[in-house]
Amino acid sequence: MHDQGEFENLVLNGTSEEALQRFAKSFDWPKHLLQKYADPALQPRDALKEFFAWSKGTGGVANFLAQCSESEIPQWLRAACLALKTACDPASPPAGAVPADSVESNSANGAH
Repeated sequence: MHDQGEFENLVLNGTSEEALQRFAKSFDWPKHLLQKYADPALQPRDALKEFFAWSKGTGGVANFLAQCSESEIPQWLRAACLALKTACDPASPPAGAVPADSVESNSANGAH
């Protein structure tokens, strides 16, 4: 399927450098990472890889994706979201079918 190994790598390698830099400047970094990356925005890919690993399960990647524009979200993730949306959408009724809520409201009003 892919050779990235981890979800975080898929995200990092599928987005723009601008989105990485913007996010790297948007929050107060944990002290242990600031010791390694004095200015994380200068090495956003490496710094964020460590940040995402450290923040795994606490919303680090989710917060990154939330600040992305649609075009900055990795293509594979956009495609997965569209596939899920399609799978979750109710099937369209056949042409000429009467919606169930219309039938129910007519029955409640005494219409036959």
